[in-house]
Amino acid sequence: MAVNKNFVVKNGLEVNTNLILADATNDRVGIGTTVPSYTLDVAGGIGATSMYIAGVTTALGNLKVGSAGTTLTAIGNSVGVGTDAPAYLLDVRSAVSTGQTALYVYGDMRVSGDINLDDITLDDVRATDLYVTGLSTFVGLTSTGDVRVGAGFSAVGVSSFHNDLNIAGSTGIGSTVHWDASANTLTFQDDAYAKFGSGGDLSIYHDSSNSHVSNTTGYLHLKSDSISLAAQSAGENYLIANKDGAVELYYDASKRLETTGIGITVQGSVGIRTNLEVAGVSTFGSDVNFYGSAGIGNTVLWDASANSLKFKDDTQAQFGSGQELSIYHDGSNGYVKNTTGYLHLQSDSFSVASISGSGENYIVANKDGATELYYDASKRLETTGIGITVQGSVGIRTNLEVAGVTTLGSDINFVGTATSSIHWDSSGDQLTFLDDTKLDFGSGRDLEIYHSGSHSYIKDQGTGKLYISSNEIGLKNNDATENLAYFTEGAECGFYYDGSLRLKTTGIGATVQGSVGIRTNLEVAGVATIAGIGASFMVGGGGTVFYADRSGVVKIGTASTAASVTINGGSVPSIGLVIALGG
Repeated sequence: MAVNKNFVVKNGLEVNTNLILADATNDRVGIGTTVPSYTLDVAGGIGATSMYIAGVTTALGNLKVGSAGTTLTAIGNSVGVGTDAPAYLLDVRSAVSTGQTALYVYGDMRVSGDINLDDITLDDVRATDLYVTGLSTFVGLTSTGDVRVGAGFSAVGVSSFHNDLNIAGSTGIGSTVHWDASANTLTFQDDAYAKFGSGGDLSIYHDSSNSHVSNTTGYLHLKSDSISLAAQSAGENYLIANKDGAVELYYDASKRLETTGIGITVQGSVGIRTNLEVAGVSTFGSDVNFYGSAGIGNTVLWDASANSLKFKDDTQAQFGSGQELSIYHDGSNGYVKNTTGYLHLQSDSFSVASISGSGENYIVANKDGATELYYDASKRLETTGIGITVQGSVGIRTNLEVAGVTTLGSDINFVGTATSSIHWDSSGDQLTFLDDTKLDFGSGRDLEIYHSGSHSYIKDQGTGKLYISSNEIGLKNNDATENLAYFTEGAECGFYYDGSLRLKTTGIGATVQGSVGIRTNLEVAGVATIAGIGASFMVGGGGTVFYADRSGVVKIGTASTAASVTINGGSVPSIGLVIALGG
């Protein structure tokens, strides 16, 4: 049927079954269907040389544009540009893999899903998820999702990533560096380095066992007004540092060391394995151990609770550049040794006492006062302004030199080779020399006085005379009850026998009481007077040589003749009497 004018069909139209259907009731046209669901409902393909569509167009089946559908293809849920077999939701391909722009976007592009690109150059990118497998350069990049770059990545300007960012390493398997947007965390996998400096001088990394911050040039500076190092878990502090304040070191959450304006303060023990050099004042609030060469056990211990510095056996406290002064204990005895000069102990008051609880004194010394020596807590010797005072006996084993006056208030024993040789008995005011103990006088010991056990001796063994000087001298027996002799200056001297005076000197000679026996020669110069009743003068046995008595009898050579003068020459004829008168 040919219609050359307007053709109006009312109340519906149907051309052949399922070919064309016009539904006047619902204002719908169906092609290939008798039940159109849309204003124009085409069941099957639409081929058009050109087609203009205004408004929203919905294609329920496949859509292909271009020869063989390679210009634009919509198959299922995929759209292909440059391909009739799209492999992704949006698959854009150029005729060649490189050197030709496959997708050009002028203006903003917003992608809510992933984008996988081999090579991309974008002036400004804002993406939820962006996946790039080739070398990509981003002048400005903003992403609210993932960004994946398979090869090199260069960002010029400011790039913003609003979702996670993964940077793959040389293997390309898994992320080497990961930006976790939800946790605001940039994560480096094991052995992935964050490097700083033109030569990569500063590196930060983890090697699957330990974490490292490595600096190869200059100092590593950590700068902050407050710095802390703490445990990853419970927030336990290791180190706290504050500007214009202290640096603190901790052990198991307890502060152990704190710097101060003059040094450090340590809480607890301090272990120093090598040398400790201290400049200024150091205060230790707890025990301090000093180890020796063996390193086993402390050699010197500062016991804070006892306020004591303790040295183990054979550990010496040494003083002086050459260690001239040493103080130590060898396990048996204590020693204070000085090898140069004097050992001075200086104090205004000084004492040496026992270590026992009684505090028994050995020596007590006071400035401008006495020095005292004790025995078994009893004072035995005390110095005074003029010498010493001794309480009790004094035993001197070698020499005693005394300058000045010495007062001894008790007995004194002077000991010789064996027992005491001289004894001063203070109660009896008596100085006793034992047998054979000599009192010597003179530089050459010229005068000796001693008792041998049998006799007493006064010996002058040197040069000169032995003088006994006094106005009067008397000799008596042991108990001073009997006179032996006396000597009086300017008067007589007398000699006694058994308490009776026998000889007394006079102004012209001597007077003898009793007989005078002369065993050898008698030389008389001057007048000799023999007085007394019955007094006689005899020479020879019984007066046989010469006899004279006060009755006027003179006998020579005999004692029997009654004549007044008897001269007997004896049995040998001789001259009995010679009188020489001038020849």
